[in-house]
Amino acid sequence: MACGTPVVMTNCKGNLDYAPDGHNCLMSEPDHSKQLAEHMVSVLQNDRIRDRLVEGGYETAEKFTWDNVVQKVESAFKEST
Repeated sequence: MACGTPVVMTNCKGNLDYAPDGHNCLMSEPDHSKQLAEHMVSVLQNDRIRDRLVEGGYETAEKFTWDNVVQKVESAFKEST
């Protein structure tokens, strides 16, 4: 996402925390290979979809810089004590 690459992925545990479908990725269920392929074609053929995913990816990448992640982890530790 930080490199401006549109993301096509499957729904696996944990990725919904950072990858809302249609905002920064196109997501399919793991056992739906036809939908996954359709999403790949959409990204390749539709500039509007691709541009939306790239922009959403940049926004997401900004939230997950090392500094931001370290601050969140430190805050979580402080709250738990």
